[in-house]
Amino acid sequence: LVNVGGRLIYATCSISRYENEDVVKAFEGSEGFFSKWERWSFDHLDSRDAVEGDSHHCRALDPCKSGSDGFFVARWKRIA
Repeated sequence: LVNVGGRLIYATCSISRYENEDVVKAFEGSEGFFSKWERWSFDHLDSRDAVEGDSHHCRALDPCKSGSDGFFVARWKRIA
């Protein structure tokens, strides 16, 4: 459980849309999501690893571009 004011991080060592963006969409599509959570933006960081679309709270590392393993992270703040 995450207390009000706490943070939730979802991370995988994968570049699979099914394991990453689709999970984020399902979580954010759950009933009452936006009354309890807000997206915790990465806007203060370099945007070259940003996930395409309206996902300022998600970052992905592509092995071909970053020279690292594949990685994905999404994050939220609990507001209620």
